This record gives sequence, structure tokens and C-alpha cells, in this order.
Amino acid sequence: EIYSVKVHLDPAVEEGESVESSST
Repeated sequence: EIYSVKVHLDPAVEEGESVESSST
């Protein structure tokens, strides 16, 4: 569940799609 991990890395991101943008 890498998706969940990314969300944890970016607690400010809760939308999901923004997670990818923040990660990049």
C-alpha cells in the first residue's frame, strides 16, 4: 500500500490525487 505510505508522508494531503503531485 504505497499509496497509504505517501499519504502518511504528506499529512497535509488528504485528497489523494494531490499526493502524487506532492510526491513529485
